[in-house]
Amino acid sequence: MRLCIALCRAVFVIGFALAALAASAAAAETIKIGLLKVSACAPVMIAQDKGYFAKEGLTAELAFFDAPPVIPQGVMAGDLDFGLAAVGAGFFNTAGQGAMRIIAADGDESPGFRGLVVIASNQAYDGGLKSLKDLAGHSFAITAAGTIQQYDLGVLADKYHFAYSSLRMLPVGSLPNMVAAVMGNSADAAIPAVSVSRQALAGAKVHNLAWISDEMRMQIAVVMTSARHADQDPELVRRFLRVYRMGLKDYHDAFTGPDERPLDGPTAPATYATIAKYTEVPIETMKIGLVHLDAEGRLNVADVMHQIEWYKAEGMVKPEADGTKIIDKRYVTALPGT
Repeated sequence: MRLCIALCRAVFVIGFALAALAASAAAAETIKIGLLKVSACAPVMIAQDKGYFAKEGLTAELAFFDAPPVIPQGVMAGDLDFGLAAVGAGFFNTAGQGAMRIIAADGDESPGFRGLVVIASNQAYDGGLKSLKDLAGHSFAITAAGTIQQYDLGVLADKYHFAYSSLRMLPVGSLPNMVAAVMGNSADAAIPAVSVSRQALAGAKVHNLAWISDEMRMQIAVVMTSARHADQDPELVRRFLRVYRMGLKDYHDAFTGPDERPLDGPTAPATYATIAKYTEVPIETMKIGLVHLDAEGRLNVADVMHQIEWYKAEGMVKPEADGTKIIDKRYVTALPGT
């Protein structure tokens, strides 16, 4: 009889625990995050792998894309709750109308790290495109009109005193397509993420003209959300950002030294393995270059504002777009000095 009572109690306790777990799972809020398979998106991958979202009562669905402009479009349409991507004219135009907000920094160009690279086709290189000062008059593969590669080229044109207007832009749709266009000699050059051009560089299928991090300090990518979430779901945004910063800290600790230059720490091997699982990039290939991420997700506000003004000057962003409204100061922390 006692055994029967004990068994009944055990069954009750187990059933109660399972019900509690089920209730907890049901209470978790599901969010969808748009990402690229690049190291700049690693904080979200790390957070997913380590269960950080669950700690904030969130269930994250990760949606991967090949083209950066698709992510802001998904956020604007409500198909994505949050996105990590490079920004450009399209984003600033839409955000300038009040539809989207920047809530934190993602990848940036910082000395020693390898985020974006200027590559040249073998044909163009043999024809005289040996350095950045030789860029004038050449064709460039870009993902789409108004993307960050054009801003990079604008800055380089000013620095090396050639006419930006002499460059011919070839929209090809995605980052892998950019590399393929240069490899196939249908475009003279491009500025892709190192993460999608590593194999071409290692196999001498393209030439490396320069690392963007050696040429300028800039904000490559940001964390974004819709104005609706920013205004109506502030606690959801803060919960997501707490998780994002957990992943940021792990990434920063793994790959960054006290001087903010590359340095693999004790957790680097495990972190490489986690990123490789999501990006499907071999670890040894990945080590050719990792983007810099600020440990706290602080935004280079001055550079983002400069990007907006440059696009305006080129007629790609409407004059009324206001950067002070696009950068949501309720959530953004500015990088010191910016």
